[in-house]
Amino acid sequence: MFLFLLLCVLAFLFFSTGLDDWGQRQAEHIALLRDDFGTARKDSLLKKLGLPRVTHPQTGHLVEGARNDLSSLPVMSLRAVAIRVAEADLSDPEKGLQTNSRQRGREWERPAGVAVLRNGQELLAAPAGIRLQGNRATRDMLHSFRLYFRASYGENTVPGSAFLDDAHMNVRKIVLRKEKNPVPGFVTMLAFDVARRVGSMTPDYAPVHMFLNGRSLGLGLASEHVNRTHWERRLGHRNFAFYVLEAENSVLDSAQYKALRFRLDPFFGLWEYDRVAEILDVNDFMRAMTCFAFVQWQDWNQGALILDRTEAGPRWKSVLWDADLAFAGLRSDGVPENRAGWKNLRDAHGLRAAVFKGMWENSQQFREEFLRLLSWTINHRLTRAWIEERIRHYTGLETDSGLDCFDAGVALTYLLQRRVDLLAETTRDLGAPDVIACRVESPQPVVVDDERVTTSYEGLYFRGQAITLAPQPHASFSHWIVDERHVHEPRLTLELQRDTVVRAAFFPSANPS
Repeated sequence: MFLFLLLCVLAFLFFSTGLDDWGQRQAEHIALLRDDFGTARKDSLLKKLGLPRVTHPQTGHLVEGARNDLSSLPVMSLRAVAIRVAEADLSDPEKGLQTNSRQRGREWERPAGVAVLRNGQELLAAPAGIRLQGNRATRDMLHSFRLYFRASYGENTVPGSAFLDDAHMNVRKIVLRKEKNPVPGFVTMLAFDVARRVGSMTPDYAPVHMFLNGRSLGLGLASEHVNRTHWERRLGHRNFAFYVLEAENSVLDSAQYKALRFRLDPFFGLWEYDRVAEILDVNDFMRAMTCFAFVQWQDWNQGALILDRTEAGPRWKSVLWDADLAFAGLRSDGVPENRAGWKNLRDAHGLRAAVFKGMWENSQQFREEFLRLLSWTINHRLTRAWIEERIRHYTGLETDSGLDCFDAGVALTYLLQRRVDLLAETTRDLGAPDVIACRVESPQPVVVDDERVTTSYEGLYFRGQAITLAPQPHASFSHWIVDERHVHEPRLTLELQRDTVVRAAFFPSANPS
């Protein structure tokens, strides 16, 4: 017994010493690579470990250089973002980012100066670290970057609003990407606009005019760098799972994603609506699929999946980004098979495509709810008025920036035609019922599908779907005329079997005298 206890004590001492060594190595690693401690805490830890303080070269001249690059620009509402980097840090054979564009990680981060200008006002002038971002082509051309704001450069965080529309928090990283596809222009921005309009999550973003060392790179996109750490700051807690598709993830997040894939594996064929709805937020899933199909966003297996356990009945949701493969129907390198909105249903690549295929083929409830959401989105969210407003917005940004970067006519025609084509593709490719039209004519505003309509309305529906009509509260409503038949009930629900015209009749207004 004594010998056994002695062996246990020796084993404990051996493993505890090893654990202490491991902890020491991890602390050194953190001290060397992490700047989010803040300068004082980091310096204290470095001193305790007997390591020298890590400092970066002075970046003041780079910040001033970035400022000077923007000094002669006209006043414009499009943000201008200038980056200054030492030329050796770009082109030196041994340490240059462009000459070593395949390299990744902190050791391939270089000091930079960044300035942001909008409407003649300087929003930011700060030091940062810069790394290359994106695939092989964009890294070679110096078209895509990540900016890191660190205490060791002088700025631990910066206001997100300097770079991003609708941002309300400070950020530590920003992604800047030159627009990859020039037709029609503002491709990623329009795709994100559509995603948010239908109710999907995206990172905060904004179009920008990019400059690198005084040279204009043209139209680009600024966005949050979305990862677990950033989302933790956004949510304000850590009680969530976060898996970035087609990227490296933590061991725990990877394990939770594998468990999700296992529960939704097509091999088991368990596509009962209620079962899947306990795992995925089905409404969120359907909105993401609607967005993908509408803007012909070819890469369905991108973005991230998040499970926020603080929510009531937590279920997995999507965060969408990487929209440079949107607008596939306008790309010269596209082929007909890739232009169809539902092309990914046939090859079922990735989790989203597999789930959509399984649910569409096996769940009547899913099919009905998805088609109802799809027609409602076309009729009441992705409307002609909303599309025209977005086109005017980006036309204005192009005009006052002086960039030749947007074909408004092509964009408008494409997006308006997608309203019609998507429903037709759903009938053709998925076997949905035929598409029919319902026109509502009224001299006063009315409520259509619980949405207020102030002008004449023409909606597209799948055969058998219902349209609900009602007058505005307190209106002097008389009756509805449905294909010449009078209906006096104020709230009318019609199951549409053919193209239909509905007219609203009101009593004459009272004579003021």
